Amino acid sequence: MGHFQVISLGIIPFLFVFIGLEMGKRGMKNWILRKYYHILLYGLLALDGIILESAYEIILSIALFFSIALALTLLTSFDFNSIIKSGVRDGEKYLALQINNGLTIVISILILFLLGRWVFVLTTLVLALGDGLGELIGRPFGRIKYKLLSTKSVIGSLAVLLGALTSLFIVNYLFDLSISLTILILYAISYTISEAVAFTATDNLFLHGVSIAIYYIQQI
Repeated sequence: MGHFQVISLGIIPFLFVFIGLEMGKRGMKNWILRKYYHILLYGLLALDGIILESAYEIILSIALFFSIALALTLLTSFDFNSIIKSGVRDGEKYLALQINNGLTIVISILILFLLGRWVFVLTTLVLALGDGLGELIGRPFGRIKYKLLSTKSVIGSLAVLLGALTSLFIVNYLFDLSISLTILILYAISYTISEAVAFTATDNLFLHGVSIAIYYIQQI
């Protein structure tokens, strides 16, 4: 059963990748596609962590996905690199995107091996739901702005707060962490502040930092 789950989680994501490609062909705005793939990537990593019980299985599933993507790129007209390029923000260099995504995934995997599965699921869920929803909601509806180190919208930050709190509730329940509601809210606020003060290309890393801090606080 474990091997079936690993293979399924390595293959099924391509259904959503092809949906994204079709959305692009139909003229979907680039920033929406970027967030779609962002939520898809980190949401599926979180799902790996929830369903698969060992770090070894999670890594196998991730490796299978990228191996299939590479094979499709080399042997067919499927262009995985174009999907990566769709993640470039306005005014951002492609190299900065590669470094940010690469570091985010590497740190996620290090968190998995060094801190455990629940921290891995938490940090990837927050990236998917918190950071993902922040721009999806904040960009079209965020009329009221504020600035700390970078400009954000009030409604976008509220979306980050809601996404982070939802992620915390899910992880608290699935892994039976017994964290009180008050502490969960404080953790969600910490994620929101972290995302608000981070520069554009470093927000993922700031969110990782909060996840690591939460792990050590929970050890006290």
